[in-house]
Amino acid sequence: MNTNINGMTEQRIADRHLDCTTLMCPMPLVRISQAIKEMAPGQTLLIEACDAAFKPDLEAWIRTTGHELIEFTDGPIQRALVRKSSTEQTR
Repeated sequence: MNTNINGMTEQRIADRHLDCTTLMCPMPLVRISQAIKEMAPGQTLLIEACDAAFKPDLEAWIRTTGHELIEFTDGPIQRALVRKSSTEQTR
């Protein structure tokens, strides 16, 4: 598969992009939660972050909310592609 400039596969085009590269914990998850609420079920959100705690925080958030982590790319700028679930679990 070919990759685009963001390191995600071409087939993984996001419906929305969220730049959290200047944010530290817990702000990336706050912004992600706000963005997901505005999206329709099945839509995807591409998140970019630099916070060292981003991956474990995101994985915990995914488990509690029921959304799907489709793809994660590690690096200086971490990228995650999340699909909004049709039924969000309550925290």
